[in-house]
Amino acid sequence: RQGLTERHWKQISEHLGGECNPQLYPTLKDMIDANIMSILQQLEEISNAAGKEFELNSALDAMQADWKEVAFEVLQYRDSDTHILSALDDIQTLLDDHIMRTQAMKRSPFIVALGSKADDWEAKLLLIQNIIDAWTQVQVTWMYLEPIFSSEDIMRQMPVEGRNFKSVDKTWRKIMKHTCQNLNVIVATEYPNMLETFLKAVEDLETVQKGLNTYLEQKRLFFARFFFLSNDELLEILSETKDPLRVQPHLRKCFEGIARLTFDDSMEITEMISDEDEQVLLVRKINPALANGLVEIWLKEVENVMLASVLEQMKLAWEDYFLVDRIIWVTSWPGQVVQSISCMAWTFEVEEAFSKNAVPAYLEKCNSQISELVQLVRTDLATGTRLTIEALIVLDVHARDVVKYLIDVNVENITEFDWISQLRYYWRETDKGEEWVCVSMVVTDVKYGMEYLGNNPRLVVTPLTDRCYRTLMGALKLCLGGAPEGPAGTGKTETCKDLAKAVAKKCVVFNCSDGLDYKALGKFFKGLAQSGAWACFDEFNRIELEVLSVVAQQILTIQRAIGRKVVKFFFEDTLLRLDPTCSIFITMNPGYAGRTELPDNLKVLFRTVAMMVPDYAMIGEITLYSNGFDQARILAQKIVHTYKLCSEQLSSQSHYDYGMRAVKSVLLASASLRRLYTTLPEAQIVLRAIVDVNLPKFLEQDVSLFVGIYMDLFPGTELPEPKRDDILKWLHINLKEQNLQPTPWFIEKILQIYEMLLVRHGLMIVGGPMGGKTTAYQMLAVALRCVSLDPDATLKEFPVNYRIINPKAITMGQLYGRFDPVSHEWYDGVLAKTYREMATAPTTERHWVFFDGPVDAVWIENLNTVLDDNKKLCLMSGEIIQMTKTMNMMFEPADLEQASPATVSRCGMIYMEPSQLGWRTFHKSFLNVLIETVGLNEIYMTLFDDMVDWLIPAALAILKECKQMVEPSPMYQYKMFSRFFFHFLDKHKTFNQVWFQQMFLFCFAWAYGSALTVNGQKHFDTLIRKILYGANEEYPRPKYFSLNRGQMFPEKLSLMDYRFDEVENWWTWQKSTDDPTATANIFPERAIISELIVPTKESGQITYWQEFCINKSYPMLVIGPTGTGKSAVIT
Repeated sequence: RQGLTERHWKQISEHLGGECNPQLYPTLKDMIDANIMSILQQLEEISNAAGKEFELNSALDAMQADWKEVAFEVLQYRDSDTHILSALDDIQTLLDDHIMRTQAMKRSPFIVALGSKADDWEAKLLLIQNIIDAWTQVQVTWMYLEPIFSSEDIMRQMPVEGRNFKSVDKTWRKIMKHTCQNLNVIVATEYPNMLETFLKAVEDLETVQKGLNTYLEQKRLFFARFFFLSNDELLEILSETKDPLRVQPHLRKCFEGIARLTFDDSMEITEMISDEDEQVLLVRKINPALANGLVEIWLKEVENVMLASVLEQMKLAWEDYFLVDRIIWVTSWPGQVVQSISCMAWTFEVEEAFSKNAVPAYLEKCNSQISELVQLVRTDLATGTRLTIEALIVLDVHARDVVKYLIDVNVENITEFDWISQLRYYWRETDKGEEWVCVSMVVTDVKYGMEYLGNNPRLVVTPLTDRCYRTLMGALKLCLGGAPEGPAGTGKTETCKDLAKAVAKKCVVFNCSDGLDYKALGKFFKGLAQSGAWACFDEFNRIELEVLSVVAQQILTIQRAIGRKVVKFFFEDTLLRLDPTCSIFITMNPGYAGRTELPDNLKVLFRTVAMMVPDYAMIGEITLYSNGFDQARILAQKIVHTYKLCSEQLSSQSHYDYGMRAVKSVLLASASLRRLYTTLPEAQIVLRAIVDVNLPKFLEQDVSLFVGIYMDLFPGTELPEPKRDDILKWLHINLKEQNLQPTPWFIEKILQIYEMLLVRHGLMIVGGPMGGKTTAYQMLAVALRCVSLDPDATLKEFPVNYRIINPKAITMGQLYGRFDPVSHEWYDGVLAKTYREMATAPTTERHWVFFDGPVDAVWIENLNTVLDDNKKLCLMSGEIIQMTKTMNMMFEPADLEQASPATVSRCGMIYMEPSQLGWRTFHKSFLNVLIETVGLNEIYMTLFDDMVDWLIPAALAILKECKQMVEPSPMYQYKMFSRFFFHFLDKHKTFNQVWFQQMFLFCFAWAYGSALTVNGQKHFDTLIRKILYGANEEYPRPKYFSLNRGQMFPEKLSLMDYRFDEVENWWTWQKSTDDPTATANIFPERAIISELIVPTKESGQITYWQEFCINKSYPMLVIGPTGTGKSAVIT
């Protein structure tokens, strides 16, 4: 009737042959009398069509009505007066749904009757869709460009792009102002020519972005080191045109060794200063003002002057070497110069000794020089001097060993292979009379790069390192790359870095991840080819195969250009100026998860070196020696034997690692302890270091074996206790405040975390749930903050800031950052943002990044360069963020089953076994709650304590024999019990002893029996009842327990089948009519049988505890096989 319009009545009149409408024939009887039944068939058709048309029309009206309420959500953009759209998902979903429904309607044959209504509506929706798409596109680009073009310096340098952006910016603000006046989607999108405006804005912004990229490319081509920075970092530097001092924080990103520059009063640069505060005078002053605000011009000048200054220092130091006593000489020149000139003098003196046949005498001289240095390193030195001397001892010991080897194999002149296969340094002159330093090995001559690298430690040279150097130097001669490969912790990356130090080249270490694409790597290669730097791509075989084949072409282009000795060459359509001293090294770990095999066209571009296990004893001995230990050889062998015996005798766990990095941690710890406790015997220091680094990770069963091992290796050596009184004092105070128990085990674990923080910057607190992992580090953080504020404390500490991230709750892109697939624009991830904030924060506080969640080889491998000695986070955007000394990366997994050896070897381990904490610690804390919060008196407390000691150990023993669906830990079961019991005590406030005991039994049954299967419940019930009735002699009834059988669970069913009504009676879960708390089950009249839930015992239990958990905001887990009504009862 509603659908029949005037048009339909006309059709009926035509078929009937006379006028017919509801006005003439108001009732059905009138119509039948008018002989309407004669056209029944036509009537049906008309009526049917009318009905369908009416439905379509109503649906369209309903859709249009829906949009009346839909509005945009806007947020204020930073501190500006404009806004941005947010949360478009709901609008997008509704839009997609309505467009589909409208298009489906248009396929209906009855739509014609509605005229253009459906077409207009579809056009309107599609317009909104296109507007929103363009709008979001403009918004994303505008938000990226707005902060860039709000810098006056950038506007001045890019006037055309600046003007274009400002016009788009004006339009944007105008449209957003209009939107804010009426947020309704339909109204807001009716802005005149909105789609065309946005599409033009998209085009304009694309032009601006292209212009910006071209601008950045030009800057990079001028100063090639900018290629190693991400776009955002580069823009930050370029926007600081007025004040050169503001470029200081970014210097480290361009120059490995320069942390800051010294400016004099006239704002001219006079010195460069390294991270270790070593100052090097520049050969000439640099005036940034002459660059007219172009940062890259004066940075290029800094680069040139740096190279000239290092050369100048080398010349002066070389002249000075033969004039003054060596010990004085060592302390009066920069560390890097001392290392290289010392090697050069050694080369000179060995060759001189050959010509005079005085090599044995020279060996004596080497030995006396080393002992002089070792005497010096034991004195109280400035940090910089100590670093120089420690590095020099390492180099000198190797030099001495080489001389000894030359004598042993009877080398007689300097042309023999055993001599020319060593790393040798010479002064050479070019045809033009310019002096340069040549580093030679076999037939390769490499020009010393003069890059200032700061005052760095050096690697101990073992036969393996020597072999690796020879292969890598041979590769350089052949214009190939080098590819050390081998298991984790064998020194692949460090050897490449150390060779770069030996020839003074900037070496950029980059951690490859599976998300890298050829564009990001191409940018990197451009930087290498132009700046002559070296790159070491760590874990290269994690890059995807498709990308690797493009990379092979990119590397080949560079290597061919070097081979042809060209000055300029084309690389990916860019003409680059080639610096032929650049080189590419890659390191690979074979056969882990997420590793690919290199394609053949890539393999031929590199010379591979197999890096196997290095000589730990030799590394240990020389490192200890350089730290001033007398008995270095014996102690190093003891360290190595400790690890060898541990790997043979202790259990095999996924978080145990006894490789090179573990040995290195002990050596580091020994060195710092040596400086702290100068009077302690050396054996005690090393033993303390071995225990500090290793004891935390062992399981309970392995601790006694480990103690046995070190007692045998260090017989009669006392283990000195570290002085940690300040931390202990505050820990006890804070634990008491938080109502936590200071058990000796827990305190020891917190201190172990602290000791581990001092020697490792990456650590893992491993162990099952409820073992106190989170509490341990949080209490340590609180204690350190208190120690830092305590005026009486002797320990100097810093307050702690920590951030917790759940790595598995977000995608890899959201964690590290990602490129937009369309615009190739970079978006930071959670970790990238956090890490950058912490790296730029002041170092007067400790910063911890905490990963609370499972560790697996996929997400954590991107952190490899963070966790090893590089301490750098490499993002795919090309940004490399250096970790500060007060930063730590911490992980909190339950186990390390899925972690690769590369990860395990990089982190310090603290293992926290939940059983060591035990449920009784929770019990002690709960007793405090009962006394202080509930206010129980002594009688109740004694009764409660007796019942806990009586029933809980019994229940835990019985549960071992019963089948459970899941096995909650004893701590968790006690936690559940205490939550239940506290809730009821708190709810009732007043009670008697009988009620108290009955309530205890009810909570006890549900905390300890809730996960049992049906058969398990029966078994549990039988054994617990025996104990309750006093029939089990192992668990006698306590004196104050006063319930008789009638007051406990009735005997008809098992104890899980009853609930306590919180007065004094026990009822079954199926509520009966004589139960005062029962409400009669009355089904509504219109109930559908299939949707009814018949109350059963299980539904009663779930509903009861569900209400309890929801009211208290506790999570709840319902487990059982499929089809048992879990979802049905809960919903």
